Amino acid sequence: MYFKTNKMKTKIICLTLLSAVTLNACKKVDNPKDIEAVKKVIINDGEARQNHDYELIKKCWANESYIVHFWATKYNCSLDRGWDKIDAAYRQPREYGFNKTTNVVRDNINVHVNGNGAFADFDLHLYDTEDTVEAKANAALEKINGEWKMVHLNVIDESSIKNVDDGWPF
Repeated sequence: MYFKTNKMKTKIICLTLLSAVTLNACKKVDNPKDIEAVKKVIINDGEARQNHDYELIKKCWANESYIVHFWATKYNCSLDRGWDKIDAAYRQPREYGFNKTTNVVRDNINVHVNGNGAFADFDLHLYDTEDTVEAKANAALEKINGEWKMVHLNVIDESSIKNVDDGWPF
């Protein structure tokens, strides 16, 4: 009888631990609160760029050496690596790019969260009196000290992609 009771206790303890681990893991994947927080960072980043709000940009991005921002249009492309480079660019008044009259819209935001990492893809629209830009974007975010921060942003202007028969877009 002692053997059966001890074996039963072991099974109960194992099932309890397995349930606790499973429930804890499920909380970290695609948590609705985290998804909304990630979307808010993506929207805030767009508003900060539109309004040339350096403090908001600084709050949206991880101020780390490993972050990356890549963009490409039919005219140009750029890869900025590290907070120092991004910081220097956004501290200066903007004389190029979109201005305060440009309507910046980020929509169709899809987010996947897993633990302290998140991936998002979205559509980016720049409506200006002179031109309209339609782009696709994706971002990686990291939860640092309880706050979501962008660590990677990739933006491709749809007009920069060529339709060719061999499948290569460039």
